[in-house]
Amino acid sequence: MPIRFSDLPALLGGTLLLAPASDAPLATLLLDSRRVGLTEGAVFFALRGPNHDGHHHLAALYAKGIRLFVVSHVPASLAPFAGAGFVQVADVLAALQALATWHRAAFTGPVWAITGSNGKTIVKEWLAQLLAPDEDICRSPKSYNSQVGVPLSVWELAPGRHTLGIFEAGISERGEMEKLVEVIRPTHGIFTTLGTAHDAGFASEAEKLGAKLRLFERPGFELLVYCADQPAVHAAVQAQAIPALAWTRHAAPGAALRFRLKPTTAGTTTVRVRLGETAATAHFPAEHLALRTATRFTLPFADALEIENALHCLTVLLWRQLDPATAIAPAEIQRRLLRLQPVAMRLEMKQGRHGCYLLDDTY
Repeated sequence: MPIRFSDLPALLGGTLLLAPASDAPLATLLLDSRRVGLTEGAVFFALRGPNHDGHHHLAALYAKGIRLFVVSHVPASLAPFAGAGFVQVADVLAALQALATWHRAAFTGPVWAITGSNGKTIVKEWLAQLLAPDEDICRSPKSYNSQVGVPLSVWELAPGRHTLGIFEAGISERGEMEKLVEVIRPTHGIFTTLGTAHDAGFASEAEKLGAKLRLFERPGFELLVYCADQPAVHAAVQAQAIPALAWTRHAAPGAALRFRLKPTTAGTTTVRVRLGETAATAHFPAEHLALRTATRFTLPFADALEIENALHCLTVLLWRQLDPATAIAPAEIQRRLLRLQPVAMRLEMKQGRHGCYLLDDTY
């Protein structure tokens, strides 16, 4: 059911200051006054921050054809905005997130959420590449994983067209994940790594880890994929009884999948897959012979970070084999792995001068 501007006061807890001449369905959520595309159905959210205030650009946007506005501060006069619509809310960012939350509720398919200190964007892009032949995927553009980026991403989720959502979630301080989890409402998830990024926003590593894992604690959450070789992550997931499928390279107890890696002279890596001794039983029944008898795959790279990111994705593909509706034959998995494309400017290796290499992570 399309959302119209006239619905916003009730959905956002706001006040209608001015009704627009046209109450067309909302199409685009606009935050940047410099990037105005199609104006029909575009609504501008006047965000305020330490170094910006969207309210300063209302007149300029009106001149460019924008007619729908969500604001926290009322212009001195609404007379210059003939035909436009204005809704006033207490907090524009909260209103943006509330609108995306309402929109997300209409989607009933699986939604994967990816969080962690590093690797979110690469894992998201590679998982989308691997599943694209089977699913119509809505995913976060670029690295849209912030308090602003997540609602913009989820807004693009189209019930009736998309069959799967894949969204990143990044946080830098306490209290942020509680907002993102309501917008994304993931059914499945991947935890990439726990590193030092954003340590300043938390009292301890344990607090930061707990904040990230809240993404997967919502009722109805089905499965978290993560690497059991990260002791703190492994212990926290088990302690919080999050439904999970763990993988390991070093025989970590409790991991369902064991990956043995062997580099080749061709710059690739052979991955031998075996089931864990006991933890695999709940995920991979005895009749799942493709894994019970061991399976080998080749990854088209030798870099340790790329391998770890790819193993998260491979774990998802192996888990999907359990359902006949989503199963992919091992030979097809191999073909797709070999077609993985690097994400430009995300840990991208570039040739430098004098025999050096540059690692470009300016995405």
